[in-house]
This record gives sequence, C-alpha cells and structure tokens, in this order.
Amino acid sequence: MTFVKYGRYGRPHDRVVRYDEKQQTISWGTSDMQRIQLVNVLEVLDGCQTKVFKRPSIYFNFKDSDLCFSLRTATRTLDLQAKDLKTKRDWLHGIRVLMANNGKIIRTVEERNSLQRKQNIFRRKLREN
Repeated sequence: MTFVKYGRYGRPHDRVVRYDEKQQTISWGTSDMQRIQLVNVLEVLDGCQTKVFKRPSIYFNFKDSDLCFSLRTATRTLDLQAKDLKTKRDWLHGIRVLMANNGKIIRTVEERNSLQRKQNIFRRKLREN
C-alpha cells in the first residue's frame, strides 16, 4: 500500500509500506528497505501527534491530519499519511489487532479465536492491497 511518509528531514515522499507476516515487520522504502518489528511498536498514534508532524516546514502545508498516523518505537517514529480515510482506518485497526497479542494474556479459547479471526481479516486486506 502506498502512503506519504514524513521524515525528520526533507520533503514528504510516497513509499510502499508492507506488513511481513513471517517476520512480523512493517517495512517501507525502495532498495534499502527500512523495517520496524511489530513487537517494538510501543504506541499507534492517530493524527499528527509526533515531533516530525509538528516541525515547521513549507512541505507540510499539504498534510491532512485526518489521514495521518504514526507508529512509535523506543528509538524512532514512522509517520504516514494514507491516501484515504478507509485505508487509514484499516491500517490503524489492523496494526492494533496484530499488536493485541503482545503483552496481552488471552484467557479463553474464545478470546484467542476472536483475535485470530481479526488478525486473519487484516492480513487478507493487506495482501489484497
């Protein structure tokens, strides 16, 4: 899926962002793929809440905060703008569902099955895009 990626330096630019189910990573980039392991994501932020989004720049006049979100790790953020609201909602929801297994004790078979169904739906959506 293509997003507009914002960084600490330079212009925002289009990047293909992927979820790798086997490695459980979110990656982006062209030849040198950048990656964030899902287990390292501390927080999923909705809107323009990070320093990257808040920095003054002539290039940032075109961002739509309703389409923006960030993944925060201990060492960096991945700041993205989706092409449309549905894509943003699908990715926010999907990432949160995939993260739900990290640190959460699943007490019943029903909870595990429900989480697995949600994760499978998101994985299928990512493969379709």
